[in-house]
Amino acid sequence: MELFLTPASISYIAQTIVFLGITIYLILKNNGTKANFWLGVAFSIMVAAGLAGFIGVSSLRFQVEGMLVHDTLLVLGLALLTQFAYNFSTIKSVGEKQAKLILWVNNLLTIAAIALIVVYLYRFINHPLLIFVPIIIEIFLVLEISWLMIFFIYMTGKLSTLEKNKSWSYRFLHPQGRLAIAAQGFGFSFIVLWFFWLLSILLAICGFNNISFFIFTLVTPWALTFFVIALIDQTIRKASFFFKFIIIILLTTFTGISSASWLIAPASAANYFTIFSIPNLHTIHFEQNNAIYEINYSEFIFYEDVGKEITFPEGETTVSEELEFTFPFSGENWESILINKKGFIAFNDNPVNLNKLSLPGNPNPIIATLYVKDLTPSKNSTVFVNHQEDKTIITWFIASEDPDMDISINTQLILTPVGTFDISYNDVRVFTMNDPYIPTEMQQVSGFFLGPNDKFPTRIKFDNHLPLTSINWKGVYQDYYIDFRDYLHWSMSMQFIAMLLVALLMLVLYPILIETSLVKPIQTIRSGISHVVRGDLNVNFEPRFSDDLGQTTYEFNQMVRVLNEKHQNYENHIQDLDEKLHLRNLELQQTLEKLGNEINNRKKLKTYLDKCIQQNRKLEITDELGCNNRTQLLNVLEDEIKRAKRYNTTLSFVIVDPDYLRMINDTYGFSTGDEVLNSLVELLLNNIRETDIVGRIGGEEFAIIMPQTLGKDALIGANRIRNLIGANPVETSKGQIRLSASMGVVEITKEGVASIDLLLHQANLALEVAKKKGRNQAVLYNSSMEKTIT
Repeated sequence: MELFLTPASISYIAQTIVFLGITIYLILKNNGTKANFWLGVAFSIMVAAGLAGFIGVSSLRFQVEGMLVHDTLLVLGLALLTQFAYNFSTIKSVGEKQAKLILWVNNLLTIAAIALIVVYLYRFINHPLLIFVPIIIEIFLVLEISWLMIFFIYMTGKLSTLEKNKSWSYRFLHPQGRLAIAAQGFGFSFIVLWFFWLLSILLAICGFNNISFFIFTLVTPWALTFFVIALIDQTIRKASFFFKFIIIILLTTFTGISSASWLIAPASAANYFTIFSIPNLHTIHFEQNNAIYEINYSEFIFYEDVGKEITFPEGETTVSEELEFTFPFSGENWESILINKKGFIAFNDNPVNLNKLSLPGNPNPIIATLYVKDLTPSKNSTVFVNHQEDKTIITWFIASEDPDMDISINTQLILTPVGTFDISYNDVRVFTMNDPYIPTEMQQVSGFFLGPNDKFPTRIKFDNHLPLTSINWKGVYQDYYIDFRDYLHWSMSMQFIAMLLVALLMLVLYPILIETSLVKPIQTIRSGISHVVRGDLNVNFEPRFSDDLGQTTYEFNQMVRVLNEKHQNYENHIQDLDEKLHLRNLELQQTLEKLGNEINNRKKLKTYLDKCIQQNRKLEITDELGCNNRTQLLNVLEDEIKRAKRYNTTLSFVIVDPDYLRMINDTYGFSTGDEVLNSLVELLLNNIRETDIVGRIGGEEFAIIMPQTLGKDALIGANRIRNLIGANPVETSKGQIRLSASMGVVEITKEGVASIDLLLHQANLALEVAKKKGRNQAVLYNSSMEKTIT
């Protein structure tokens, strides 16, 4: 894809570079918020839009396609900016329903724009209304930017801390609060963008495309850059000064260069058409040697003996002429040639229609002296041929039939039997009014085209002083032509290179200048302030320059000196006060020591008293074995019965009676019996659940309260404890004594009405049954036991 630099190209390149810098900055300073994400993505799309615009205004082939892609990407970018606007503040400016509606409208516009451009580019359907696709996409742009402008004006008033009774216009023009000021900057940016975009669209409709392009490409980067600066000023502080300074310098420089290129483009085009497109009084020699063409300037020759005039049939522009010799060209030896009235000859053995010939790229071998694409020869145009044994001379005297095209061509082609030929330009004047802002296709061509006949592509060697160019130059090619427009391309390229050099120079020099003249002095003052904040007043900085910052540094030193003197005076005064305070502290210390001793004594007494109270409380509810006494046990049982009734839960009660304890007392003594009871209580306490309660209900009888336990589960638990009692002999002072126990288990049912007396009665009945069955058993109470015991 061949690109030509135009003023609009430079503007779009500048816009792309600025937007790319903003995108990189937003990525580096990402704070993880949704607003920052949407803004970064939006400017990434703007970068792509700038590149598409560059291709659109620089390409011969993709002008319409490039600008359509550019406008569609702008639609997408503005939709993403809408997402940024909605997520900019935690204070929602619109409700959820309105936000969803806005989101769907933007999505619809974006999808519609993409669908329209796909249909337009690939022509899935052929409809005359497709010509309105670019206009529809521009309408989408106006709708989106209008919404953003209104939204930011509304958001400024919404975020402002002024009284709500103020008008919206007053709150927009006089915002209070950092977010409101940022929103005001957004609003002004889009007001400017909205106005100038509408102006550029109206100018394009009226036919002023160049001015429209200039306004659009100039205003867009400025407005969107100040949009980001408004955000930075109120939200981002770190490194924002460097970024703002550099981006403004770049933007200013690019604007100057772009404006200059727009202003000088007509002059450059005029110079180009005046000088470089008229190769007067020149002869270019084409010599073929071993399949290599050497091309260079030779001494100017224009034969006055032009021979006979060629008569063209009515409506035809091509005639065939026989040569006096064979002419080797494009891999064949030709005995005849086809002479065209538009300044070229073609080679073909069969008749061909050359009326619609276009160069370059024609399939016929051709030699052109000076072919102008849009030229229609007038009736006064003549062609002469002079056949000689050693050469054939064809001379063209061509004038344009169109009065608006000032074209006069007087050229001569000399063919020789060895395959060399010369092209001479005697009097050439080509002046066509081309738009200097938009690239156009090839207008004039000189040279030869070998066509498809050459099986072995001819190599080309040419004098580097000639303004030569080619299609797909790779050292070996078949189609060759001279394009004098290359000089204009070179002029615009030099402007672009100059722009890049200036930008590079600014990127290098401005940071150094700012660093030495602004940043370092400010950092010095900040360092001094940090020392003062830490209490170090022995600082003194030497000013780097005698400017405002240098004077500020000097005044800072003066301030620190005054502060240091006052600090010394305060230190002396404080020292005197410290001495007086020390004496007073000694007196207070003695008094505090006495008071402390008194407090310690009282604390010791209180601790002892609390300990005694705790012991008394423990003795009130426990016996000498460490388990709950009868009174405490019955109180707990009464509470559990009430709880079981209130919450409709189960409750079981177990009476434990050690077997043959009286026999142990009679045999080993009461002290041994007490040891057995201690071991029994320890075993019970260590093998019950955390929710179970153990207590002493009689002299040698113990009880276990099991909350939220069914009778059958309580029976299982009782048997487990009974087995543990039997499996663990009691170690006494008289030796090991094996012990067993009988247990009576009773359950308070959910339907029954329980009382303590009834519960004790039922548990004792179950215990008697266990003893009658031979002791060392656990028996669950049932109502039949009443009759049995009775």
